[in-house]
Amino acid sequence: MDLTILIVTHNGENYLHQCINSIYQTTTDICFEVIVVDNASSDGTAALVKNKFPQVTLIQNEQNLGFAKANNQAIKQAKGRYVVILNQDVVILDNALGKMVSFLDHYPETGAVGCKIYTSLAKTDIQISAFKRFPTPGIVFLHTLINGRFKKIFSGSKMVKMLSDKYLMHCASHNFQQEVEHLIGAIIMTRQDIISQVGLLDERFFMYLEETDWCYRIRKKGWKIYFLPDAEIVHFYDPKRSSKGMQKKIRQQSYLKYLSKHHSLFSLVLFKYFYTALSLKDKISGLLGNRNTLQEN
Repeated sequence: MDLTILIVTHNGENYLHQCINSIYQTTTDICFEVIVVDNASSDGTAALVKNKFPQVTLIQNEQNLGFAKANNQAIKQAKGRYVVILNQDVVILDNALGKMVSFLDHYPETGAVGCKIYTSLAKTDIQISAFKRFPTPGIVFLHTLINGRFKKIFSGSKMVKMLSDKYLMHCASHNFQQEVEHLIGAIIMTRQDIISQVGLLDERFFMYLEETDWCYRIRKKGWKIYFLPDAEIVHFYDPKRSSKGMQKKIRQQSYLKYLSKHHSLFSLVLFKYFYTALSLKDKISGLLGNRNTLQEN
């Protein structure tokens, strides 16, 4: 078995059908299996897999265990030489998975590989966050500034924009093969041998940053991580989904877990001090805004 394809899903019926279809329609020249882990979906996700794709291995959880833990369930059953984590809202283009397997076969020093990610089937826009630098306390605090209620104040700063672009690698080309620091969890292919070295995904991350932590541990063991532009997928990515409500809170918690795991206590305490102060101002600003709205009405 060359490859095990892992898909964790939660209420993903609208996306999952085209995702699995694209795998079987475009993947050639390799032997693969697909494992879907359903995190207690309340829609027809499980029935879809059973009825439309009986060849897929389905793991059904009675509760939402999170992205990391659910992927680990599938990894423990994986038979492939390589394992790829794939989001439910992804469509595979032109044998992308086969190209990534071939890349790992020809570059034995590579521990993980990602690919070019478009945000629509029209292939007009690229997801620039396909690869990034590892987050630091300063960078995370910077993003808290420019993505919160103070966005209008700080987004106009040239210094803030320069630091943000450096972290997000806005100026990096997505048209040539390159070594990168870390990939995003929409698609990451790695080796079974590496998982035995660095371990499974850290289940303390319910969602977000678990792939960043994984890439960090892979690189720490001396392996390289590459971005492969010849392999292409579509990821129906909406950044607004993770910037509000419960998903925003989970992302913030994941950043704190990552920083506490990989950075000094001093830098973490300093970050938490400013972060708490900023969050308090953010809440006060929101309450004042709501009160003004009520008075106007």
